[in-house]
Amino acid sequence: MKHKTQCPLVIALWIVVLSAALAGALLLASCGADPQPAPANLAGPLSTPAPAEPAGISHFTNLYAEDLTATDDLTVGDDATVTGDLTVGGDQTLTGALSAADLTATDDLTVGDDATVTGDLTLGGAATITGALSAADLTATDDLTVGDDATITGDLTLGGAATITGTTTLNDEVRITLGTPVLSNHGVDITMNTDHSVGSKYGLYLESNADPSGGTSTQVRGLYNKVTYGSREMSAGIGLFNGVYGDDGNTNPMGTIYGAYNYCDAEDSDVTNAYTQYNAMSAVDAGSIGSSYGLYIAPSTVGTGTITSEYGIYMGSIDNASNNFSIYSEGGRGYHAGPWHAGLDVTAITTDTTIADTDTAGTYTNQGATGSLTITLPEAAADLNYCFYTFAAQEIAIDPATGDQIHHLTNAAGDTITNSTAGDSICLLAVDATYWIPLQEEGTWADGN
Repeated sequence: MKHKTQCPLVIALWIVVLSAALAGALLLASCGADPQPAPANLAGPLSTPAPAEPAGISHFTNLYAEDLTATDDLTVGDDATVTGDLTVGGDQTLTGALSAADLTATDDLTVGDDATVTGDLTLGGAATITGALSAADLTATDDLTVGDDATITGDLTLGGAATITGTTTLNDEVRITLGTPVLSNHGVDITMNTDHSVGSKYGLYLESNADPSGGTSTQVRGLYNKVTYGSREMSAGIGLFNGVYGDDGNTNPMGTIYGAYNYCDAEDSDVTNAYTQYNAMSAVDAGSIGSSYGLYIAPSTVGTGTITSEYGIYMGSIDNASNNFSIYSEGGRGYHAGPWHAGLDVTAITTDTTIADTDTAGTYTNQGATGSLTITLPEAAADLNYCFYTFAAQEIAIDPATGDQIHHLTNAAGDTITNSTAGDSICLLAVDATYWIPLQEEGTWADGN
């Protein structure tokens, strides 16, 4: 009887165990049969490693991550999007586009499409980007090649060569450090290829804007060029070289070519001194300079062609200011080895006239005068010089300022000299603040007092 009462209890216990096991199996099958779908930006597998890949090397078809650090090589077969920092210790090869916040690559970087870095981009090796490049600060210690446009909103620092096929937009500083100089080494090499359908062509266009409300700028330079030579002997050093070359064998006419074109426009600003071109004379410390030239113009070179007119210096009419000087020298001697033709201003006067001290030279006649007239000289100042010619047979009286004297021809300060013979002439040169001396005197110019 005792055995009959235990048998049903054992059977019931086995039924409970089997039921629990069956329920667990069904729940497990349900979870595996219907997994949650991947996010839309992870259309491909998150990671597809090749079998038996060496340790440290990562291969992805598509990559999407927050922060990514790879201590060795990284290869992505399509797009790579990293919302945070991307640090790669080895080579980085991306077949598709690259998007990251900050990117640091200590070795080579290859991107098959566009590369967008919203933060800093630091490259330790060579970088080749087939598409466009956009970054905040860019530091490349080796070569950089961009197949399309490059936009850098921050600083650009290049330690190697940079080749950018498209437009380069820089909103901050550009620093380029070259390595050991080699023959025909170019710090910045810009090649512009265009046809004649473009109106204006600029190989390099620089625009410097200073905001006067932001403080005081001592100097604003659109282009600052400095060349420093060490102890090595140099045959020639050129700080800035501008050359315009035609095409050999191209006989198409060109209107005007400029080796250098300088233009200064103050527009609505009040400017104390405006220099279209400013040349400072050479400086030397403990060394020596044989000959120093503020401006040197070498003669032209002519092969089988011809030059109709050649001008070492050509100036247009300088006459838009209150005081106009085509050439003004504060001191020093003038020397001219060849023949000199000076086109002096000739002024015909018919009434009494006072010469202003701003008129530093000129020739005055009485052509058309019907009576006598007096020409009053400005106060004597060294180098002022004027010539007078009696065209009409009427008296001309030349009157110096009070306290000045026409040396040799008068016996007292303030005395005039006179002449009324047609064809006579005289030139007067001020040698100091008191005396005028006669030069090239023709005829008789008598003391009028």
